[in-house]
Amino acid sequence: MTETRSAAQTLTVHTGDDQTIIGGYLITYDPYDVHDGLDHGGWVEQVSRHALPEHNDTAVPLHIRGEPAGTATLHLVRRGLFLEAHLATDDIPGGTNVPNEATLTITVDQDDTHDEGVRAIRRLTIHQVDL
Repeated sequence: MTETRSAAQTLTVHTGDDQTIIGGYLITYDPYDVHDGLDHGGWVEQVSRHALPEHNDTAVPLHIRGEPAGTATLHLVRRGLFLEAHLATDDIPGGTNVPNEATLTITVDQDDTHDEGVRAIRRLTIHQVDL
């Protein structure tokens, strides 16, 4: 079953005459609140450092405002999973005003849920990134 998650941080978007560069962390290894955390009926998740080995230096479909916009490259780095995309400015759906908030479509392939409301994600697959 697929799930959606917000990116770990706001992405940076640099638009030039010919090219738009998008970058930022989609996932970090720090714990984060889902659905406003434990105090509001949600939970806490933490992605394992070993959950994403297939995603190092791989391409993933990138959508902007629901329209295909090419691919982004994912890099595993010390802090988490970093997205980098170089897009021809003329090819960006809806013009050059690119959103800097990202949503990931994922499948959690392996996880453990603890009584304290903490979900440890051991392995996941990223299907696409939407801005």
